[in-house]
Amino acid sequence: MPLERLLQINMAALASLGALLLGMGARSEGPPLVVIVATALSVWLTDVTGRFAIGRRVSHVLMLVAAAVAMQNLLWVRNELQALNFAWLVIFIQLTLFFQRKDGRAYWLLVLLSLLQVVIATLFSQGIWFGLLLGLYMLVGFSAMTLLLLYRQWERFARDCNDGRPLESAMDGMFTSHPGEGRDAAVGPSLFRRLGIMGVQTLALTLVLFFALPRFGQFSWGRAAVSSQPLVGFSDEVRLGELAPIIESREEVMRLRFETHPDAKPLTVRGDIYLQGALLVDYAHGQWQAGVASSRLGSAYLLPDRSQPSGIVRQRIVIEGMDHDHLFFVAPYLAVESNAAVEIDNAHERLRRHWHFRDRRFEYTLGTTAIVDGQQRPLSRVLPECKDVTPGTKAKPDNLPNLTALATRWIKESRLPEQDRVGRARYLERQLSRSDLFRYSLTGVERDTSIDPIEDFVTRHPQG
Repeated sequence: MPLERLLQINMAALASLGALLLGMGARSEGPPLVVIVATALSVWLTDVTGRFAIGRRVSHVLMLVAAAVAMQNLLWVRNELQALNFAWLVIFIQLTLFFQRKDGRAYWLLVLLSLLQVVIATLFSQGIWFGLLLGLYMLVGFSAMTLLLLYRQWERFARDCNDGRPLESAMDGMFTSHPGEGRDAAVGPSLFRRLGIMGVQTLALTLVLFFALPRFGQFSWGRAAVSSQPLVGFSDEVRLGELAPIIESREEVMRLRFETHPDAKPLTVRGDIYLQGALLVDYAHGQWQAGVASSRLGSAYLLPDRSQPSGIVRQRIVIEGMDHDHLFFVAPYLAVESNAAVEIDNAHERLRRHWHFRDRRFEYTLGTTAIVDGQQRPLSRVLPECKDVTPGTKAKPDNLPNLTALATRWIKESRLPEQDRVGRARYLERQLSRSDLFRYSLTGVERDTSIDPIEDFVTRHPQG
C-alpha cells in the first residue's frame, strides 16, 4: 500500500479511537459516531477520489466561527462541562482538517488534536475497558507518528531531487519493499517489527499514565461507578387507582439546607417542606401527565437575575444520582448563582440537571421567596423576577359532571365572592381533606371502571 494512503487510513483510525475515548469519558455516543463517519467519508471523498475538499481560507473561517461560538460557553462554564465544550471545538477543527488537501503540517495538527481529545478523556475516571482502549490508541499513535516521519522524509527528499524523485538512501532498504519510488513507495515488514517493539514500551507507559492521572469524577462508559437509584413516588405521570409497594430505605436521596441571602448564613425552617419536581397539568382517562405548562419554549442555563426582590432565602440542595434528571426545589425559585449544569425547561416549568451529571451526586443553589419568618408559606406571590411555577394553562378535564356539580355546590355553601379565588380554593381544599366524606386508605378499593376514576371517587367509592 502506498505510504501516504497508509498514513491517511492510520490518521482516520487514530482520530476515531481518540473520539471513542472521549465518548467514554463524556458518556456520550455523539463524538465517536460523528468522527468515525466523517473521517471515513474524508478518506474516500478527499484523499482517494478527490471529489470534495475544503479550501484553506474557508476552513480558517469555519474554525474562527466555531471558536467564537465555543468561547461564549467556555468563559463561564466550569469543571467537566468546560472540558466537554472544548472537546467539541477540537473535534470540529479536526474534521475541518480532514476534508482539506493534506500536507505534512496538516497531519501533525491532526495528531495534536487527537491527543488533546485523549487528554480531556483521561480527566474522567474510567474502567478497565478505557485502559485497554487507551493502550490500543497509543499503539496506533506510534504507528501514525512513524508513518508521518517517513512521509516528511520523503517530502524532503523530493524537494532536494532535481527530477522530483527521492534520492537513494539507507532508509529505502530499511523501511520499503521497493526503494526509490518516492512518496508511493510501499512500507516493508521491517517497519512493523520496530513498531511492535515500540508498542510494548508504549503499553507500559500507558498503564503508568492511566493509574497516575487525576480525574474529575467516577465514570465508566455506560453507567456511573456509583449506581443511580430510582426515587419512589416520583414520576412524570400518575395513573389514578394504581397501587405499588413502597420499599423503606435509609439510603440518602437528597439534602436541603436553607441559608440567608446574600451572606449564606444557616437558617432554620420550621414545619413541613414541600418541593416541586414536575408539574402534572394534562389529565385524561384517569391519568395525569407532565404536559406543556407555559407558552415559553426552549431551554436556558441558570443565570442570576440582575435585579432581585427582598426577602430571598437560599436553598442549597445536594441530590444523589438518579434514574432521571429532574431537580427539586421550593417554589417559586430565583437564580442566585450561575450554573451551566442546571437547565431550565421553559415549556414544562421545571429544572433538569445536565445529562452528564444525572448519575452522580450533584449540588445546586437557588433562591426563593416562599420562606417567611422561618416557615414555608402555602401560597407565594409570583414576582416578575421569579420564575412562574404556576401552569399557564390549567387542566380542564372533560366529562366530569359529578365533580363539577360537587364543586359548584361547595362554592355556593362557602358564600365567598367570586373575586376571592384564594378563599374559594382554600374552602375546597378543606372540604376534601378535613371533611368526613373522603378517607385515605392503603388497601385496594372496589372501583367502577366504566366511569372516570375521579367521578367514581367523588360519587361512589370515596376512599383510596
